[in-house]
Amino acid sequence: MGDTLPHGAPEFRQTSLDMLRLACRRAASDMRRAPSFGLFFAGFYVLLGWILVRISLETGQS
Repeated sequence: MGDTLPHGAPEFRQTSLDMLRLACRRAASDMRRAPSFGLFFAGFYVLLGWILVRISLETGQS
């Protein structure tokens, strides 16, 4: 029990450029395999962002 991190927090490792390249390659592979799925969620998040901007502008708060 004494060797676990508080609250079960994960131990972070150093990020390398190779890890980022691998992530980008895998993301591109996913987009080639199922582009509609990725485009749907991208559109959803853009729409949600526009809604948040409109709310912020109308209320004068962020």
